[in-house]
Amino acid sequence: MSAYLVGSLAVVCLGALAACGDAGAGASTQPTVDAGNRMCAVDSGAIASLSNNSAALDGVSFGLGTTSVDDLRKSIRIDLLQPEPRLTMGSAYAMRDTTDETYIEIGFVVTNVGPTSLCFAMLEGFRLKDAMGADLIEPPMYPPFVQGSVAMLDSSLWTDTCLQPGETGWVLDIEGSPGGLALYAPLAAIEFQYDIPDFLNDLPGPRVVPDGYTVSDDGFETVCFTNVGQGQAAMTAQTFSKFVALDDTGAPLEWEFLTDHIRPVGLLQPGDSGSASTQFPSFYEGNAHRMRAFIDFQSPGTSTEPLSYNAPQSASADDSLVWNRLRTAQLSRDRQRQTRGLSRAQRAP
Repeated sequence: MSAYLVGSLAVVCLGALAACGDAGAGASTQPTVDAGNRMCAVDSGAIASLSNNSAALDGVSFGLGTTSVDDLRKSIRIDLLQPEPRLTMGSAYAMRDTTDETYIEIGFVVTNVGPTSLCFAMLEGFRLKDAMGADLIEPPMYPPFVQGSVAMLDSSLWTDTCLQPGETGWVLDIEGSPGGLALYAPLAAIEFQYDIPDFLNDLPGPRVVPDGYTVSDDGFETVCFTNVGQGQAAMTAQTFSKFVALDDTGAPLEWEFLTDHIRPVGLLQPGDSGSASTQFPSFYEGNAHRMRAFIDFQSPGTSTEPLSYNAPQSASADDSLVWNRLRTAQLSRDRQRQTRGLSRAQRAP
């Protein structure tokens, strides 16, 4: 067991007036989720009604709190090459965890205003541009997808890139320069057009919804979740769960994968709870007390009755390749900090 698991934890409640406490008798009147020795107060009001895998959570602060948000985030322009009437977008932001960061994070909300569910909405031709319109880096081979709910293309092929009519998801991206160029200052705009295949999809039985988070003293974040649906969900060690930290207006501050200490690994039965943690401690120099968390879950079985004769096996493979690319970028960023000899303690006030 890692050392941080046995350290004391800051327990996060959903809502300013939620009761918190340890697992002792009489410690709290609220139900709790025991997810890997991390206690999260449960608040069913946090469930997003149109989502089966995400919720907005509010709790104690996280981040080092040493730098103003104005020095870590800025608005950037979206240059959409072709209109997409089924999707609307919020303001786009470029973000960095530290003022000397070379990697850049990008985040903005996307809402499905069309009449049908949409899956695998890819940002085709995705480019990072400076003020003169020049590319800052080579466009990625696997551009981002819109992060949304989990839907099934058949009984074994599930994807977390779907938006139901009226549902809001996120585009979350991280990019680095092969030459180590700091991308934050020169980035002025992103350019792309949506590529949305036409595949039949349906919502699965399980709904694995975040219901709290905790923050350890040494900066690891853990999100707890519960299967509030009617079917089994498979939780795998190769997960792409994630969260985006939000300010009080709902604008993004930073985002991280939740890929460590996945509990349980295996089938999550209806009513069962679990958790997922960040792999590295947070270096975010700002401060936040809100997040939108997304839990990645998979089919518990194999396909026998496809919903479509043209099930998008290739699109599903691209989905995993995109998340793997972004995950690799985050790992490279975090390991780069270790190579530079940085520690969270050195950054702390």
